[in-house]
Amino acid sequence: MELLHPCEPLQIQLQNLHKGIDNAHIDITLCPLFMLKATQLVRGILQHDAALNGLNRRVPKPKKADMDAFLKAYADMMEATIPRAHQASSPDQIQLLQLGVIRFILVLINDELNRLRDGMQRNRGGVVGRSDRRALELHERMVTLAKVKTTLRNTVLRQLFTQIIKLEIRTLRVARKSVLGVSWPLPKAVMCNPLLQQPLPWEDGQRVEHYPPLFVEHFDQLNRLLTEVFSAYLPRWALACDGEGDRPCCKERLKNRARLRKPQSGIDGSLEAETLLRSSLQPEEYLQGRFCWLDMPENIDLLTSQAALQKTLSNQQNRKQLPAGWQSFQRYLRKRICQQLKRLGLVPQILAAYEVRNIIRELEQAVPMALVQQYLSGEVSRKELSRRLSGLQTDALSITAITKRLELARDRIKQIPRNEQEQLLLDGIKDFLVFRRDLKNAFLTYQAIDQLSILSKPEDIELSNANSKLYHFVTTHEHEPVKQQVGQHVIIKADVRGSTHITSGLVAK
Repeated sequence: MELLHPCEPLQIQLQNLHKGIDNAHIDITLCPLFMLKATQLVRGILQHDAALNGLNRRVPKPKKADMDAFLKAYADMMEATIPRAHQASSPDQIQLLQLGVIRFILVLINDELNRLRDGMQRNRGGVVGRSDRRALELHERMVTLAKVKTTLRNTVLRQLFTQIIKLEIRTLRVARKSVLGVSWPLPKAVMCNPLLQQPLPWEDGQRVEHYPPLFVEHFDQLNRLLTEVFSAYLPRWALACDGEGDRPCCKERLKNRARLRKPQSGIDGSLEAETLLRSSLQPEEYLQGRFCWLDMPENIDLLTSQAALQKTLSNQQNRKQLPAGWQSFQRYLRKRICQQLKRLGLVPQILAAYEVRNIIRELEQAVPMALVQQYLSGEVSRKELSRRLSGLQTDALSITAITKRLELARDRIKQIPRNEQEQLLLDGIKDFLVFRRDLKNAFLTYQAIDQLSILSKPEDIELSNANSKLYHFVTTHEHEPVKQQVGQHVIIKADVRGSTHITSGLVAK
C-alpha cells in the first residue's frame, strides 16, 4: 500500500482567533458595499428566475455589470485584507474572510427566498374575500414556489460561486502568493466543493452534473462494501459504523431526521450532511475530519488497473518492483467489488446512473431525474412510466417521444459489453468516493462557518469593536472603524443609608 496516494485532511484554522462578545462565536463584519451589491444581485436573479417559473411578473435579467460590481467589491475586500494579514503574520484572516463570505451568501439566499415567499403570502392575504380567482392563482404560485425553491437556490449559488472561483483562480490566488507565500490559506477544496452549491444532498436538482443520482439512497451500502473489502488496509476509525446494513436508505427518513433537528444558524446543508454521514461513518472520522487513502479515488485505479499502476511506476524516480502476484490481486479486487455490487442489486443502478446524464440532457430536464433512473434500472415498468408521464405538464416533448428515447437508452444499457460494464462499476465506486469526500469536506466547512457571527446591529458592532473582538473586513477605499477601546472596567457600588453598619453587625455576629 506504499504506492497509494495519501489524502491530506481539510485544514481550517480558526482556533487562534479570539471569540466575540458572546464568547462563543467569532464576530465579523463585511464591507457594506459588498453586502449591498450581493443583495441586489441575488434579489435580481431570484426575481428573474421566479418570473420564468410564472411566480411573478416578468423582470429583466441582471446585467453583467451587476455581477462585475459584486465581484469587484469582493476583490477589494480581499486585496485590503492581504497586506493586513501579512503585517499581522496571520493568514487565518484570509480564511475568516472567505468563510464569512460563504456564510453570508448562504444566509442571504435563504433570506431572499423567504422574502419572496412572504411577499406572495401578503398578496394572497390582501385578496381573500375579494376575488376567488385571484386567490386561487396566488395559492398555485405558492405551491409552485415550494416545488422550485431548491432549484432557485441552487441556480443562484452556482452562478455566484462559479464567478467567485474564477476570480480566485485568475487573480486573487496570485496576489496572496506574492504577499503571503501561499495561494490558498483556505483550501481550494472548500470554495470548489459542489455540495456547497447544492446544500441538500438528497435533492436531485443539478446533482446529476457532479454525482450519479443514487449515492444518497445507497450511501451506507456502498460505504460498507468498500470498508469491508479493504478492511485489512484501513485504520480502525475508517471502518463503517452500525448503520442500515444491506438495506438502501430512504430519502424521506433522512429528511425527517434532519427536520427534527432544525439548524440554529439558518444555513441549509449542515444538519443534512451530518445526518447522512452519521448513518454510515464513525464519529471519529467525520467529526474530527480524519482522512485516509480511501478518500483519494485515484487509488482505486492503482488497486484495480494494471495500466494505471504501470503509469504511476514509470513516473517515479526510484522504480519499485511489484510483489509477485500483484496482477492476480488486482483481478481479485475487481471481481470481488463487482460481485458485491451484484449481490446488493446495484449493478443496474450504476449502469443506469451514467446513462441518466445523457438522457436528461436530451430531454432538457422535462422528466424528473428520479423517474428516469428508476425506469432505466428496471425498477419501473413501461406501464408505470406511461402513467407517471401522463401526470407531467410539459410542452417540450410528447409522452410517446419521451418513452421512445427512454427505451433506446434502456437498450443501450443492455448492449454494454461485459468489460465495459466492469469499468463503469469501478467508475461508479470512484465517483462515490468523490461524493463521500466532498460530503465530509462540506460538513467540516459548515462546522467552521457555524463558528462565525456576522454582526449587523450597530450596537453589537460598537460593543465588539470597543472590546477589540471584531474582525472588520473593508475594501481598499474604506477605513477601519475608529476603536473607542474600553480602558478598564469599574464596579460601582451603591450604598443605601445604614447598610454598612447593618453589614458590619451581621459580620460581627
